[in-house]
Amino acid sequence: MFSSIRHLFSRDNHRLEADRPPVPAPEEASLGDNLEPLLPGDIVCMMRDNKPTHSMLIVDDETSPLVHSSASNRVRGAVQQSMKGLAKENSRNTTYEVFRLDDESLKKILPAVDFIAKRVSVKTSSAQFKFHNATTPRQHPIELQMPFGKTRLDFAKDSPLQPLTNASLFRAIRAYFRAEFHPMRPYKQPSFTNVLGETVPEKEIDEIKSVALSKNKGLSCSQFLTLIFQAAIIKTGIESGELEIAPRLAEGLKARETSFLKAKDLSQESVSADEDYQTKLSQTKSDLTSISKSKPELTEDDLEGLIPIFSWDVQSTNVSHLYAYLKSEPRFKSVGLLDLRLSLVRPNI
Repeated sequence: MFSSIRHLFSRDNHRLEADRPPVPAPEEASLGDNLEPLLPGDIVCMMRDNKPTHSMLIVDDETSPLVHSSASNRVRGAVQQSMKGLAKENSRNTTYEVFRLDDESLKKILPAVDFIAKRVSVKTSSAQFKFHNATTPRQHPIELQMPFGKTRLDFAKDSPLQPLTNASLFRAIRAYFRAEFHPMRPYKQPSFTNVLGETVPEKEIDEIKSVALSKNKGLSCSQFLTLIFQAAIIKTGIESGELEIAPRLAEGLKARETSFLKAKDLSQESVSADEDYQTKLSQTKSDLTSISKSKPELTEDDLEGLIPIFSWDVQSTNVSHLYAYLKSEPRFKSVGLLDLRLSLVRPNI
């Protein structure tokens, strides 16, 4: 049970135990029949005037349980932060609906979701974030390793959800490799001048540098969550022995920090006159069909079975798509609507 989060919500109660004083773990105190704590893997959808505007993920961390691709005035990109960030974003007509994976056969992916989410976001208490905060003027946003994908969000706003393709599967596998096999480098803090005008020398910090799932174009909030869940499904399948990455594809993904070809090219007939590149594309398409041990010749029609939830092309999704999916998908349930403005939890209707 994830007892470190103090925001408790209920479908039937109008009472919220919030942030102060600390709430004991459920094993230590009776929380009432209708109170539940937030759990790792929960998805929080921000609603403004009853319309979804942002999505976030809860991870297992006592001080910084919130992971998302932020587009706030101060922080842009994949960040791991405290729940206090919700209060700062709060407004009169803002509420937060919480969704939870409710399928026992799929809950096995949640440890991988937690691992990947933490690995690909910058924690606000880390030296990496503190450096960005100290060197970025207050009137400018902090741009993190993985930026917020504004261009991709604009594209997805006008696009219907697209089905999974070879390119979609490749992106999910690549995200898994980036989180799992990216070199675990200590963070080397560059020298900088602090607010007192003093020069702080370069130094190596005893913390692992975060990984960017998309270093250049970035991802929107819903795209970020989609890719985390898809990569977690791949990770869980590989670790359980249900899935297997062809050695040739694995070596290619590990090379050059997993950017050895463009995913979009896998959906096109011809993209380059370079014969070596064409050969690489053809080989990758072949390798993708062999990922499932139970069905060696996987077709694109089989991809939904391989990725049973979040079964769409990541680049086509926006927060409205995600929210509609979570509301209708029986393998997820809405566990409460958290209204920070009133510090109350309203019943689901």
